[in-house]
Amino acid sequence: MISSQCKQNKKSIIYIGGSKTQIPGIVCAKLANLEVVVTDRAINAPARKFADRFENIAADDIDQLYALALELYKQNKLVGIYGVADYAYQAIGYIYDALKIPYGSCKLYKNMSDKSISRAIWEDFHISTARGYTIHNGIIPDALDLHFPVIVKPADSYNSRAVRTVAEQNNLIAAVENTSIYGSKVIVEELIKGQHVNVDMVIVDGEAFPAGITERFFVDNINHQPLSGIHGYEFEKINSVQLYNLVKQACDSIGFNNGPVTADIILSEGIPYLLEVSPHFHAIEVSSIINLDQILTGWFAYLAGDSDWRNYMHPVAKGFSAYYHIFSDNTGILDEIIGLDKLRQYKGLVDIDVRCSIGSKLNNIFDKKPFCGIVTLKANTYCELHNILFSLDRDIKVVSH
Repeated sequence: MISSQCKQNKKSIIYIGGSKTQIPGIVCAKLANLEVVVTDRAINAPARKFADRFENIAADDIDQLYALALELYKQNKLVGIYGVADYAYQAIGYIYDALKIPYGSCKLYKNMSDKSISRAIWEDFHISTARGYTIHNGIIPDALDLHFPVIVKPADSYNSRAVRTVAEQNNLIAAVENTSIYGSKVIVEELIKGQHVNVDMVIVDGEAFPAGITERFFVDNINHQPLSGIHGYEFEKINSVQLYNLVKQACDSIGFNNGPVTADIILSEGIPYLLEVSPHFHAIEVSSIINLDQILTGWFAYLAGDSDWRNYMHPVAKGFSAYYHIFSDNTGILDEIIGLDKLRQYKGLVDIDVRCSIGSKLNNIFDKKPFCGIVTLKANTYCELHNILFSLDRDIKVVSH
């Protein structure tokens, strides 16, 4: 039995985000012997029952998050804050600056979230990124020296929101105007065709620990919604060492020295082009399926002051895992999701997380398909998972009116 004195001295972390997909990350923090204080805007967030303490606070509520952090800090318990939503990092940076916690800052997270800033930094460090421009206040220069098609996206946004492909010059003005709804700065960059990957890594005091690579596939339309991904440690025809070195170089250039990080990269004719880096893992739910979440436990153990934290930092992947996002082609009222019964027959099925119920309203955001749920799967080989994912794309249909 743990004594009350031990419980009182236990270090705490604030974990921002209580969705079902965050439960594996919360479990990692608990395995590191941290008291996990989970916050979420939803009072009945699924991860609430896994928390040591739960607070009904939205990820962008800086005042309430700071009050919670200050309470724990005064008790000499707070060692860090982890947030999965990109919009949580304004609050996290503010708290780190105010309480002088060394693992982040407002400036650092601004450099990471604002693609116009990170692009300029990477260009200064000769890191390959998509060729493009930053458009301010919707004013497009007369001579944009770009080859179409191009990608138009907000400089500071998240979840692929308002990202779209523009095929020709005549459609550029309207696309920039629409995207400017999400911020005064818009990125216009040449579309790079190639293999999309996420590269996960944990950095501890400047030392890098690889945490796996995810190959990503997107919805086949002008909007770049991530449809599915296959996560593992190594893939054929991918120079993983090159990718990990690139991510480390990118993090060094913007001053990111501590914490989990995911980089979005496109491989085109063997050349990796860096698009963005985020201070968290994108897909902890698929990492957990094949043991690669162990490295996140190592990061939390480091925060907890565990001298054995390095024991977690070299996980061995147990197969391959995948996610598949269920989307609806239409807005309206959900009638049925076809194909779930067939899906349940797959040997490698781990979970079906349907986020909406029959009769609920499906809404899209900026021409995005409405999101309905996540499927997670596991297999021993890449090819097996790849075949399953593309059969799902044929078999699962959302019916609405």
